Amino acid sequence: MTVEFLANSELGPVLGRGLTRWLPGRAANRLARGRADARLASPTSRQARAVRANLAVVCGREASDPVIGDLTRRVFRNAAQSYVELFRAMNGGHEALSQVFRWDPAFESSLRALREGGRGAIIVAPHTVGFDIGLLTLASHGMAVQALSIANPRGSYRVQNRMRLEYGIEITPISTGSLRAAIRRLRSGGLVLTGVDRPLGEGIPLTFFGREARMSVGHARLAQETGAPIVFVASRAAGEGRYVAFGGEALEAERPPTKDGLRRLAQAVVSRMEAVISARPDEWMMFYPRWS
Repeated sequence: MTVEFLANSELGPVLGRGLTRWLPGRAANRLARGRADARLASPTSRQARAVRANLAVVCGREASDPVIGDLTRRVFRNAAQSYVELFRAMNGGHEALSQVFRWDPAFESSLRALREGGRGAIIVAPHTVGFDIGLLTLASHGMAVQALSIANPRGSYRVQNRMRLEYGIEITPISTGSLRAAIRRLRSGGLVLTGVDRPLGEGIPLTFFGREARMSVGHARLAQETGAPIVFVASRAAGEGRYVAFGGEALEAERPPTKDGLRRLAQAVVSRMEAVISARPDEWMMFYPRWS
C-alpha cells in the first residue's frame, strides 16, 4: 500500500484523525513530515509530478530546476502540517478550530456587510494551506454555507465531506440540483462557497500565469444569474500551526450579463489567485496538473 493510495483512500482522513487524537503534537508533526517526504520520493507519484509542473509555470522555471524541487518538498510538508492541524482541531471542536484559524477583520466585515444588506454572496477561494480548516470555521462565525464540491466524490473526498457535515457545512457535489439550490440560496441572501483552481475538464480558456488554462466559471455564471457578488478569499500560514483567511473584496457581475462580461469576471478572480499563489507558491495545495 503506497503513501499516495493511503492519502487518497477513505482510510486517510479516518487514520489521520485517529493518530492526531492519540499522538503528542511533535510526534504527529514528525510523522506527517516523514509521510510527505515519502510521498514526494515515490517514483510513481503522479501528485509529485503535477506539483513540480505547476510550480514550474508559476515560477517561470524548468521543472528540473533545484528551486522547483525545494518548493515541491515544502508544498508536501506544508500540506501534511495543515492536515495534522485540521484533524487535531476537529478532535477538539469549534473552540480548537478558533485557536488554529482566524479571519482577517476586513474579510469578516465584508461578509457581514453583505449579510446585513440582505445580499447573498459567492465565496471563492484557491486551495492554499488552511483551506479546509477555514471552511469548518464558517459555522462558528454564524455563517451557514452551501459548499459546491467536485461531482461524484470518491475516497478521501467522500469521507472529508461526511466530516464537514459535523460542523454544519452543507457539502453538495456539483449537479443540476445543487446548482439550482445554490441559486435559491443566493437569491434569498445566503452564502455559497466553491474552490476555483482545480481542473475539472470544463469551463473556458483564461490566462493563468501567462498561459492559457481552461478554468471553471460556474461561480461567474452564478453571479450573473443571481446578482450576488463574488467575494474572493484565500488562506495562508500565520506562524507554526496557525492560519488566517484574508481578502474579502466583492466583485460584481456586469449588467446586462454577456459572454464577454462572464469572461472578464472570471479573469478578475484568476488574477487575484495569481497574486496569492505567486506570493507563497509553496502554500498552493494543487496536486493535479493545472496546465495541459
